[in-house]
Amino acid sequence: MKKKATHSGECQICGHHQKLPGGSLSKHGYTKRWGFFSGVCSGAGHLPFEVSKDQIAGAVAAVEAKIAEVSAEIAELENLDSSINGSGEAMSNEYLGNSVYGWEKVRVIDFVVGEAYSTGYVPYRAKSQIIRKEGYGENAKAFQPRDINAYSECFNLSSVRHWVWFLNCKYAKHLRSQNSARRDWVNWQQNRMANWAPKPLTPVEAV
Repeated sequence: MKKKATHSGECQICGHHQKLPGGSLSKHGYTKRWGFFSGVCSGAGHLPFEVSKDQIAGAVAAVEAKIAEVSAEIAELENLDSSINGSGEAMSNEYLGNSVYGWEKVRVIDFVVGEAYSTGYVPYRAKSQIIRKEGYGENAKAFQPRDINAYSECFNLSSVRHWVWFLNCKYAKHLRSQNSARRDWVNWQQNRMANWAPKPLTPVEAV
């Protein structure tokens, strides 16, 4: 029979307070405080922050490497002349159902520039297909072309490459916000590490 937890402690990775069956943190998901994490927290099964900080340095190094990787991706996405923007494929924020939107790769198959309005706004219209995982045939609903429209006097789009770049710049903005959250997490961890000292665990009854 599994021993009942008598104390709880703070997760080294996400900062959540969790019970400590057998002295290690129980399985848990990441706190919503850090929006770039998902799934089961990697701090599960390890010692709590009150007792140890042995998991933090490696996690910080991994997140800093991810920041650098995503920063390079952002630079490519925002560069009109990059190979990514010449591929005819872009990331687009698509409706996934149940009032949920998510980023999906789309194939741009047509692009039209309309006549400018008297207000100065230029209508742009592109046809695209969502690129799904294997198992979706070309006749599946997900592959049916549909229009994406934009109206602006702030940018000048004239080709499929421009449209792909336009969509990818929106995705780059999303990635930049995730990197901002990663940097916040790294700063938070660095402050925790700088002020770390062992301290008592919390009795379960007091949680």
